[in-house]
Amino acid sequence: MTYPNRFWLQAATLSLTLSTAPLAARDLNFANGVIAVDPQADGMEKLAAQELQRYLYRLSGHLLPVQAPSQFPPQPTLIVSTLAGALAQRLRTEGRLTAEEAALGPEGFVLKTMQRDGQPVAAIVGTKPVGALYGVYTLLEKLGMGFY
Repeated sequence: MTYPNRFWLQAATLSLTLSTAPLAARDLNFANGVIAVDPQADGMEKLAAQELQRYLYRLSGHLLPVQAPSQFPPQPTLIVSTLAGALAQRLRTEGRLTAEEAALGPEGFVLKTMQRDGQPVAAIVGTKPVGALYGVYTLLEKLGMGFY
């Protein structure tokens, strides 16, 4: 089955580490990290962040806090956003999210890992809020969570 609205960029090699349980996003350690959602996020984006928090807890036993920061947090961060969100706009301004990556269908998303100020960052950015939710579920599937 193909998913034309999904954009895979470095997602296949994604391996997150939470607590002592290795999950499968490039050996980045998020044990002391946070899940960041835009302060003006709508209900679907907030749901996506909560689902990420809940299922990462189920996979690792480590509960990451969900925050709505106006600036990037100084610790490892999992970003859940849409292209119109402030956090995604900052990534685009810094050149960490390209126009090609942002040219997705209405339910598309980008999964991307990077280093920012020496801290690991994983961005789940959807074209629309539903795309962010689909991105979260895709990441969780890559990390071994099954949705049956």
